[in-house]
Amino acid sequence: GGRDRSVLIEHPVRGGWELIVPAEPSERTAGHYRFLVEVGTAAPEVLTVAEERTVERTTALKGAGDSPIQYFIDAEGISATVKAALNGIITRRTMISETLRLRQESETERISIQRDQARIRENLGKLEKESELYKRYVSMLGEQEDRLIVLEGRIRELTDSERQQRIELDRYIDSIQTE
Repeated sequence: GGRDRSVLIEHPVRGGWELIVPAEPSERTAGHYRFLVEVGTAAPEVLTVAEERTVERTTALKGAGDSPIQYFIDAEGISATVKAALNGIITRRTMISETLRLRQESETERISIQRDQARIRENLGKLEKESELYKRYVSMLGEQEDRLIVLEGRIRELTDSERQQRIELDRYIDSIQTE
């Protein structure tokens, strides 16, 4: 009954886990930590054992879509440094997507103008050169050619910009250093 006792408590040793609290066990066997606890009669004793493990996961970022990257951004236990780096990837990919969208819009407009020009040229062959409609069509062709020159330059510029953005994204991913 009424006397103090020493109790030996065993806690399993788990692979990949490191003992944090208490810093050292009283004894250690191949499969258990042993802690000597003095138990008094006045109040119950509590032994707190804390362990931690480092989880490492490698993910290829260059080929990963935005969903897996967003998963890690939203996950708990991911450091602010890693989340910031991942947000940097998402930001750069968003810029590439916007550049691609703008280039595709310009290409669609170019195709539309080229189709319209084919129609106008076909109609020109059926009109008299002195008619007002013929002159209007010739004027439209001139305006469309001017627009095509602008679009070709814009498409070239956006293609170059997209290529450069992809190179910068790859460099950014290659430069990411995390703990």
